[in-house]
Amino acid sequence: MAANNAWNTYLADLPLGGQPGAIIELAALAQVLADAGAIDIPTTIANLLINGVSADCPITTGQVAVPTPGQSLLTAMVWIPS
Repeated sequence: MAANNAWNTYLADLPLGGQPGAIIELAALAQVLADAGAIDIPTTIANLLINGVSADCPITTGQVAVPTPGQSLLTAMVWIPS
């Protein structure tokens, strides 16, 4: 719950797409998870994905970053053995 709330707060603080800083950062996701108590965050964030991609995600002009309705980080996360 803490990670989900922190992630939603992070998304809400991002600017609208096309404006400076309108990018969802993988490092921010890793920090949210670590702050919520995750102990197995990889030393590299290459194992984390946003929208199926292991890279920062720019917000397209005219769009806004919002969580998927009905989903949380808990329901959206998948653990894959390394």
